Amino acid sequence: MGTFGADEDSVRRAIVFAAAGIWFFFLIGWGAGWAMRGFIVRQRDDDEGDDSPPRRPPAAAPHPAPHRPAGH
Repeated sequence: MGTFGADEDSVRRAIVFAAAGIWFFFLIGWGAGWAMRGFIVRQRDDDEGDDSPPRRPPAAAPHPAPHRPAGH
């Protein structure tokens, strides 16, 4: 507390500084947890797509029946 001084106004500034630091600590922790949950959910959504059976490529269109040359 020597940094803030010994008078009453300095003690109030020290209390405000400490309260702001505590709020900042909790907000940073909450924000980091929120961001990590969002990242984990996004990763989990990507991973869940791998569990599904692989899609078959679309079937090729059937070839038209060969036709006779003209004149025969």
